[in-house]
Parts: sequence; structure tokens; C-alpha cells
Amino acid sequence: MVALVLAAALAAPSVSVRVWPQVHLEVPLSSRLGVQLDVSTRTMLWPTPSWDRAVDTVNLGGKLGAGFQLAVGTGWVARHTERSLLDVTELRVFEQASWSSTVGVVQLSARARLEHRALDTGALLHRVRLQARGGLVTSTLGVYGLLESFVQLHEAGTARPGLEQQRFQVGIEVPLMRGLSLDLAFLERWVTGLNAPAEWQQVVLVTFVVTAAAR
Repeated sequence: MVALVLAAALAAPSVSVRVWPQVHLEVPLSSRLGVQLDVSTRTMLWPTPSWDRAVDTVNLGGKLGAGFQLAVGTGWVARHTERSLLDVTELRVFEQASWSSTVGVVQLSARARLEHRALDTGALLHRVRLQARGGLVTSTLGVYGLLESFVQLHEAGTARPGLEQQRFQVGIEVPLMRGLSLDLAFLERWVTGLNAPAEWQQVVLVTFVVTAAAR
């Protein structure tokens, strides 16, 4: 899969630079249930400075034990269009299974998510997102690397079956105070579409992670 992405990059030299400020909120409801909220806005810096979109998701998850969790969630995507300054162009629901483990300072995790996406064009898309992450964490600093693949399951609208996006991400996590940390990351993203050329995107992510006290 990595070889496929690299080969596509050679055939698609288009590059853009973006920044994604975002907030991640975790609210435990009990020892096994919790809610997560993600709010993100995306802006292109180069070659054409412009606001791209906002992406918000919320999910309810339950712990199964041994590091495994199941969750269901929903979200929406809003873009600046000719019709409106903020126009909702996608609604989505998803189911996901995840696993995480910490041994000493080493943290490992994996996630599989099935997304169902209703676009304003009338298209209904289904895709799978597969993510693997590893890192080192201490009381004062964390570093990590992440790999995520987006696989479209069928052709519809501007989507075609197969690999449609690949993300390579490295970052650091810095605790700021109790319940609040800062995640600074660099993301290399390869994206393609049915009627659009493949593109490499360089993204700077600035994420504030807020964790509410467990009940």
C-alpha cells in the first residue's frame, strides 16, 4: 500500500500546504462509557490561501476490557460554497472498533472505522478507515507516529473504489495543566478522486485535548 502511494506521488506532483486547528474533548460518563467531541477547521496556506472546511464529529464509546473499545458516532462537514459562507456538504455516521495498550513508556493503538457519508449531491458513500499508532509517553512529553489508510468501498459521485487517501503523521504531546494538553503534529497526506488529480498535502495540526474528570 505504501509503495502504491509513493508511485502515485511521482505521477502527481501537485502539492499544497494547510493548517488544521482543532479541539478534542473527552467526557467520561462512567468507568466504561464515554463521549468524545472533535471540532476542526481547515485552511489552505499555499498555493492559494483560503478557508477550506470545518469538520465536527461526536461519538459514544464503551470499553470491553483488555484495551478494546467499540463506538458509534456522527459528524458533519461544512465548506465555503457559492451558496453560503458555511454550507453543510456532508453528513456521516460511523461505527468503530479500537484497541490500545501501554507498557512502560510505550503506547500502541489501532482503530478500524466504517463510515457512511451522505453528500449534498445525493451520493451515499461507504468507506473504511484503518489506523495504527505508536509512541513514547512520559509525564512531561509524548512523541508518536501514525499511519491511516482510507479505502472507498464503491464508486459514487467523485469517489472510486480503492485507496483514496493515505496519512503519515508525527507529533508531540505536551501537558499544559490538569485536563488540558497540546498536540503539535505534521501530517503528510495523499488524496485522490474520480475526476481530480492525486495530490500531496502538507498539514500542520494544532490540537488542544481537553479531558473532563471521570465520574
